[in-house]
Order: sequence, then C-alpha cells, then structure tokens
Amino acid sequence: MSETRTRPAPPEQSRWRAAVPELVIAAVTVIAATLAAAAVSGWPGAVTVALATAVISLLVLRALIPRSEAQALRRKRNAQRARQIQPVKPRDVRVGPASGP
Repeated sequence: MSETRTRPAPPEQSRWRAAVPELVIAAVTVIAATLAAAAVSGWPGAVTVALATAVISLLVLRALIPRSEAQALRRKRNAQRARQIQPVKPRDVRVGPASGP
C-alpha cells in the first residue's frame, strides 16, 4: 500500500537572516565611531553618536519597511473625498399681511 506523504512546509525564515553580515558590519562601525567620539570629546560625544545612530536607523527602517495592508485600507477609508459643491437654492419666502390685535 503506497501512501502519499506531503512534506511539511519549511518554517518561514526571517528576511533579516540574510542580512546578518551587513548588520554585523554596521554594528562594528557604530561601535568604532562611538569609541572615537568618546576618545575625542568624552561621554557627551559618545552619547551624541549613539543617539544620532539610533535616530538615523529608525528613520531608515521606517522608510524601508512596507506598511501593512490593514493600515493602507484604514488610510484609504479615512481619506477625505472630493465632492462637488452644490449651489444653495434660495428659499421661497412669502410675506403676508400681519395679523394684528
């Protein structure tokens, strides 16, 4: 009796795994720049380099990572829609004799 077995799908790997060498090189570069800034201007220089590196990396990641489909749909739904402006129609106002006492 021949059983047809399907192989389970391989676990989905992170897309960052392929970028490990570049990430290591970037980390070594940041550490070297931080140590150089600390040698030249002390702790304030090291903190400045660390903060600048963190801000730049967050901006780059924000620009590179695509938006989720849910966020794109939410933005599309909440977008203002252009509508044609309708002219205001004058009301028919009739003035009759005032009823007095």
